[in-house]
Amino acid sequence: MGNVNKVCANPYCKHYRPPMLDRQEKLCDCQMNSNNIHAKLHEAIVKGESGCISNLLKIHPVNEPINIWKNCASFPTLQTQVTSLIQHSTELNYTTRQGPFLCCLLIISQRTSININPELIWESASFKVDLFFFSLNGLAVLPIHLAATYRKERSLECLLQSGANPEVRDLRGRTALHLVIAHWPTIAAIWTEPRTKFQRAMAAMQSRTEACLRVLCQFGVDLNAEVASDSRHTALHLAVRYGATPAVGILSSYGADTNAVDRFGMTPLHMAAGILNREMTDRLVHFGADVNTSIPHSGGTALHLAITTASTKAGKLLAVDLCCIRQLLDRGAKPNTQDKSGRSPLHEACCGGREAIVDLLLKFEADVNLQTKAGENCLFLFLERRLNLKSTSLLNKLLTLTYPLKITNNEGLLPSGLLYPECQDQKDFLLYLTQQPLDLQDICRIEVRKRYGEKHKDKLKQILPKVVLGFVYSCRDYSQCVNVAGPVRGTFPSLHEDLTHTFSDMNLLE
Repeated sequence: MGNVNKVCANPYCKHYRPPMLDRQEKLCDCQMNSNNIHAKLHEAIVKGESGCISNLLKIHPVNEPINIWKNCASFPTLQTQVTSLIQHSTELNYTTRQGPFLCCLLIISQRTSININPELIWESASFKVDLFFFSLNGLAVLPIHLAATYRKERSLECLLQSGANPEVRDLRGRTALHLVIAHWPTIAAIWTEPRTKFQRAMAAMQSRTEACLRVLCQFGVDLNAEVASDSRHTALHLAVRYGATPAVGILSSYGADTNAVDRFGMTPLHMAAGILNREMTDRLVHFGADVNTSIPHSGGTALHLAITTASTKAGKLLAVDLCCIRQLLDRGAKPNTQDKSGRSPLHEACCGGREAIVDLLLKFEADVNLQTKAGENCLFLFLERRLNLKSTSLLNKLLTLTYPLKITNNEGLLPSGLLYPECQDQKDFLLYLTQQPLDLQDICRIEVRKRYGEKHKDKLKQILPKVVLGFVYSCRDYSQCVNVAGPVRGTFPSLHEDLTHTFSDMNLLE
């Protein structure tokens, strides 16, 4: 028989075996010296052994980091990153708009050749300075950050009772509160009762994370502290970002500012509405979030963002639920608020071409005749997209309710959707339609709809005859003239008789 124990030195051969090294060379110092105080404290925190943590903290200061990866094989990469951070940073003076920020003091081992000028850190006497130790001999992490990352509520409570500072930051500017939310378990499905082993494990992890968050809140952590990054997110912003729905309710119930803004002027409600999260939106509004707060640079509100998301191609294909939009409207969102370009939520809905959203806004008295700063009405924005012409039902409503009827902006330009060669017939018909005077009946219908809208429709039922009420809440049918195939050329003059038909010829809206 052949030599089955043959070992080849070629790493691409199936008989290749890496050369055996001495056991002392294969192990990192952190594995060989696993019985030191740092490793024991790390293990106790991960296991949640509060008694052991209390005993170890009698020897190790609670606010000093533990270093357990000393001379580890993966450490050179980290050392390079920290060296680059120090060499490219001229000062460590992160500031916030709400007051002094906790500066991080890097204390480097004497064995390294990197020097830091302490004056760079102690630049401003108004700063409150906390010591955050980072040794280039190994990766150091504060015990409270370790407990927050692993979501160990017993360890977290024990450390806080022992005097751990919950406001100290890591190198990315995050406190223990931020770390708990950043490591929030993501559960795609919600079970009424967990049955499988996996479901029970995920439910237990969710429960532990919520317990950690409550522990931090009970110990008076700053709920409105911002992450020292370009985004300047608060804990509520992070909760929306990481899909931590229970955290939104917990933080809000303990007094977190629901109207706090990040660097871009967005509140947590803006973020929740932008992803159409009904549950988060409901909790934020319940705890005082302003539904009409606008983003400074754009002027858009939460309703603008929600409608823009729901009107996208993905929103239409997936038939996204409109509960979030309805919820904002029920809680007082103004449907006629215009952003800095003059666009209202109804403008956004018409541009997206989703009829259900337009109908919902019309029920809340949205004005279909509002114009943007460029002189674009809802009909103009609807015609901007060629595919919207397929929605003849929505086009009928807009043509019926728009007064005065025009399809050009302030510069006299037509919507880009009508400039395609295949849309020439539709363009000719709409231009012809804009030149025809409206009947007195149509003008009266527009004015009555504008004054009473959909909300007072039941009151009008008690006043107006059924035929008149049907006329007021009806629309003309232009589907044969504006469909994709286009009308038959030369038939426009004969349409004048159709434009003056009586009540019985109307297609009543549902």
